Amino acid sequence: MEIRVLPDADAVVREAAVFIAGEAGSAVADRGRFIMAVSGGRTPWQMLRLLADEKVPWKGVHVVQVDERVALHATLTGT
Repeated sequence: MEIRVLPDADAVVREAAVFIAGEAGSAVADRGRFIMAVSGGRTPWQMLRLLADEKVPWKGVHVVQVDERVALHATLTGT
């Protein structure tokens, strides 16, 4: 595992988009799919905007929202 310290959130967003695009391309080529879980907040949305401009095999990509703030009421209460 490599730990990198980047200068600011914008750099993190850019690096994440490039990294995820590369991983998605490799996963889809090797296994036919790439599953990505995305949390809430501003940083993931900024990264997704940049990821949209990357070369990503979107037909093989599955994006899962994991932010509990957007869960349906029925899911949380069982009603």
